[in-house]
Amino acid sequence: MPHRTCVPLTHRVRLHFRSLSLTTVSFNQILASTKLVYGQYGIDVVCASGESLQLSPADAAKFQTINGTCTWTITSGEYAELQRTGTPAPSNDVVVYFVDQFSQAINGCGGHLANRPACVVARAGTQWCTAHEVCHVLLGSSFSPVHMPSTSNLMHSVDIQRTVPTLTSAQVTRIKQSPLCRAI
Repeated sequence: MPHRTCVPLTHRVRLHFRSLSLTTVSFNQILASTKLVYGQYGIDVVCASGESLQLSPADAAKFQTINGTCTWTITSGEYAELQRTGTPAPSNDVVVYFVDQFSQAINGCGGHLANRPACVVARAGTQWCTAHEVCHVLLGSSFSPVHMPSTSNLMHSVDIQRTVPTLTSAQVTRIKQSPLCRAI
């Protein structure tokens, strides 16, 4: 899909999708929206793989609602168990898990296991939610501010419907410095 500003693509982020739930927004729209946000800054987003997680009935019931607290560093609990399911991805790629819902009132979480970059997105997330959670992973835990006050910025704290979100120059610089965003 072409990006809207015809900026030459200079970097690439590879995403691996793992699904436990169908999303309210179609997968094609989620991917197109994610590509559009990053493409305006010369960053190509690639779907490197996709997998529907064929869980046992017991595991499917356990992951119906992801319990726990979203933190930057995931070490245990259902977030950790979830991020250990499915086919592993290279450590310089990002895994995106689609789930039904969280016990917290959130639509996504960018926290992940050490050396396993990942994020989790709820079924009800908007077309921009995946791009937002991937951005948390790309920016890393030390980037500040974590969320932006402007609703036009991708990193606004609330998952809302809007026109194509933007990033600040500091966010773009940090993303392009991430080992998960490789020069092409």
